[in-house]
Amino acid sequence: MEDSDILLEEIANKTGCMFLSDLHQPCKLPEIGIVIETIPYNLYSLQSWKDAASYISSEKCMLGTEAEIRTFLSNYCKEHSDI
Repeated sequence: MEDSDILLEEIANKTGCMFLSDLHQPCKLPEIGIVIETIPYNLYSLQSWKDAASYISSEKCMLGTEAEIRTFLSNYCKEHSDI
């Protein structure tokens, strides 16, 4: 299993998503944002964080550090949630 998949699986598991595709649901974004903030950014590679950000946001991630990407994802989840 790819390192990127492991990060996405961790996020999905911690948010109660049965499928990775559930991470696209706007109702899940607040919870995803909270979970992302609890994952140490240095636990996964830069590429894993980029892949997760691209998958969750459906935008290509061009940020340069794991910490920047985690902050981007947290903010994205807050701004795009349906709550």
